[in-house]
Amino acid sequence: MKSIFTTALCILSFTSIAQTGSYYLTQYNLNDHGLSNYNFDIVQDSRGLVYMANLKGVLVSDGLDWSIIETPYSIFALDFDDKDHLYVGGRKEIAVINKTEKSSESYHLISKVNQEVFEIKYHNHQVYFLSESTLYIYDIASKKIRVVKNPTKDLFSSLVEIDGTLYVASVESGVQSLTDGKLMPAKVKLPQNTKRAIHSKKGDQLIISDNTYFIKKAGEVNYEELIIKDDGYLQQNTPADVNWVNSNLLAISTISGGVVFINASTGKVTQYMNYENGLLDNEILTLFVGKNNVVWCATPQGVSIIAPEIPIRNFAGYSGLSGNIQVVYDFDKRLFVGTSIGLYELVKKSVFEDVISYKKITSAEEVVLEPEPPKKKGLFRRKNKRTTPITTTKAKNSYKKQVKKQLLSQSYEFEKIANIDAKIAQLVDFNGKLLIGSLSGVYQLEEKKAVRIFEEPVMYMYKPDDFNFLMVSTYTKEVKVLKPTADKWVTTGLLNGLDDFVEQIEQGKNGSLWLCGADSLYRIVLSNAHSLDDVEVYPINNPHWERIYSNTYQGKTYFLNTSGYYYYEDQEIKKDTIIARQIGLPKEFILSSKNKLWVNTGHFWYGQGQDLRNSLNFISLFEDPRYISELADNKFWVVTGNNQLYKIDGEKIKSITRKFELFLEKAEKDSVALPLTPLLGNIEQQSSLSFKFASPDYTNIYQTEYQYRLVGLSTDWSEWSKQNNEIIFPYLPAGTYKLEVRARDALGNVKNSESISFGILAPYWKRPWFYLAELLFFGGLMALSIFINRKKHKFSILSRLLTFLTLIFIVEFVQTIAEAKFETNQSPVINFFIQVAIAFSILPVEGVLRKFITKRQQKEEDKVLQEKAKRDPEKDT
Repeated sequence: MKSIFTTALCILSFTSIAQTGSYYLTQYNLNDHGLSNYNFDIVQDSRGLVYMANLKGVLVSDGLDWSIIETPYSIFALDFDDKDHLYVGGRKEIAVINKTEKSSESYHLISKVNQEVFEIKYHNHQVYFLSESTLYIYDIASKKIRVVKNPTKDLFSSLVEIDGTLYVASVESGVQSLTDGKLMPAKVKLPQNTKRAIHSKKGDQLIISDNTYFIKKAGEVNYEELIIKDDGYLQQNTPADVNWVNSNLLAISTISGGVVFINASTGKVTQYMNYENGLLDNEILTLFVGKNNVVWCATPQGVSIIAPEIPIRNFAGYSGLSGNIQVVYDFDKRLFVGTSIGLYELVKKSVFEDVISYKKITSAEEVVLEPEPPKKKGLFRRKNKRTTPITTTKAKNSYKKQVKKQLLSQSYEFEKIANIDAKIAQLVDFNGKLLIGSLSGVYQLEEKKAVRIFEEPVMYMYKPDDFNFLMVSTYTKEVKVLKPTADKWVTTGLLNGLDDFVEQIEQGKNGSLWLCGADSLYRIVLSNAHSLDDVEVYPINNPHWERIYSNTYQGKTYFLNTSGYYYYEDQEIKKDTIIARQIGLPKEFILSSKNKLWVNTGHFWYGQGQDLRNSLNFISLFEDPRYISELADNKFWVVTGNNQLYKIDGEKIKSITRKFELFLEKAEKDSVALPLTPLLGNIEQQSSLSFKFASPDYTNIYQTEYQYRLVGLSTDWSEWSKQNNEIIFPYLPAGTYKLEVRARDALGNVKNSESISFGILAPYWKRPWFYLAELLFFGGLMALSIFINRKKHKFSILSRLLTFLTLIFIVEFVQTIAEAKFETNQSPVINFFIQVAIAFSILPVEGVLRKFITKRQQKEEDKVLQEKAKRDPEKDT
């Protein structure tokens, strides 16, 4: 019998290990870039650049920057041909975009359209543009367009490619083939009401038919229905789009429930990604799976990018967690997270319903039958069969109420631990008990509540090996020693009078402990909780009160701050310069849950276990890691600066593979686009050159950095930087150059780009041909001057003028060459004195040239004077 009513019941159970967390997620709010968040189609070119059909045009992204190619109308659909030409369709037009041209000039109209084009597909050297009632077929070779109208009032719904043939799907008519420009019923065998077909990289085919999904494995003939086990979630939230993520994972977008990831073999849900665990919005405008199997979700609030194959899972998206995450600790198969306002535990919430039914129960009941009354005699009278009472049994039915608990759903949420409402500083396992250090004291966890055992604010806690007490550093420059007894904790006076801020304690050799203070290092040897065997104090130069960290390496106790690496040996603190040369000076530090030190030297993290020089590249996957908690099997918890909590599988991280690409995205001369070729030819010297390189990573997980050098100007590489993908040369001297660029990701992989060669031409007045022309010109002037000077007085005035001009030109020519070689471009005063020095240095040259040019004329003048003296000797006397 059917149940009459049901009742929901919630039960909480303690668990954290079973939950796997959410897929790694990256967000882009395009409003932050001055762009619209409404995007309706997404494609990716062969190099990895992403293009999005936007209300304002076509958005372009390389993972670092977003730009827009403005179009006359809103764009709704995109697709590339086999030569990376981008075809677009929108409200009123269909067009092609030439990516190599300047964005304002790259849009080229193909045709006007009457309806919005909502789908584009490139197939066999033709581009198909689909609107509700018209199919436009553009032949790339002839640049001609053919129009196919829907012959009925039926509406086109999609373009369907099956086994290499393109079909057109209609709402009522189903899948139709295109024959001689006419639509005919398709002869291919497909599930009824097929709307879309999507192929996996392996060749499996997914058919969507009225929210029913069919899969045909590669090489097989028949379709099998994929039964999705989602408890009606998809039906409730209206599926919108679907795509293969990999050969065994499907992503289904919805109108109101985010994205559901389905195992294509079993139909089971592997992950719900929605607003609750980080998605920007539950309304998915378009879904796209790009290179490296990254899932793009365009929403009205921005773009969310999901990376299911990256072995990093996020746990911060579960409800109930408040405050900034400080620490995380896996204790007794329970996950605890300390924040700025308290301690939380991740618990599983199971929702049951009471299903009430009634069971039919049949039992036997005794019944006494009375004798039959005498009958009236007559013509056909008979003798009575029974004249005495008898006892017999009769079946009796009853109904028993039954209540069954049926599991409706399971979810995870964070639950606050009672009695503690302060910032959590540290969590410590003390002999199987979880101790909580906070700004309101030290607490001990008792099931679902915290019990305070010490009331002063805590800076740091430490349990020494082989001793049964806890050392607690406080903000009052004390280190308290707490020892448990049968029913309470007591404080001993072991370290009374220390008077220093101790921020770390490290186990040393021979049973010693090192306490790192603000101005001093303390080496103590313990006897028990009440007495010390030895105390040594070593002052340390720390004028800025940097926190001093400690770690054991190669049998020595090391102390670190940003000034370097120091170690204890022979009752001295010595500086280690070898490690500094090998990995660089420390810049950032993280002290993990197990008191292990992790050091960042600018680009990589070091220090797993006891090894300061063991590179931990996977921590560099996070831009701002704040805290690390070690787990078994090389797994880690990582808290980041943007208040996220990630779980990392260190072994799987090592096996991450991706297509690491680096290419020239854009080259410009004075803001005019240059061809994207490795040989740019010769460029005018006065031009400003800019180059932009791209290594697309839309998850931002690889933290790519760039380095470059310009051979011909310098042989030295620049520093590694995320900004060095854009290189600008406002001015380059004349010469031949080769630009080399390389990229490095957080895992240490390095990729070199193709080098770019070009030449810089000097101004025409500094080129050899111009110098030769000047030489010929001035040589000609000099020859002409000499020639005229030899004509006695025939051209006397002209001769003098030409000689004067020739000398000026020659001197200026020499001075210009000299200034080009010696000008400093530092100060007008310095340049002035250089010019004066040049002028004085060429003054003798000017005198020699003048005498040489006017030599004949001078001889003539001397001869005239001599003759005159002979004619009039008395007057001369």
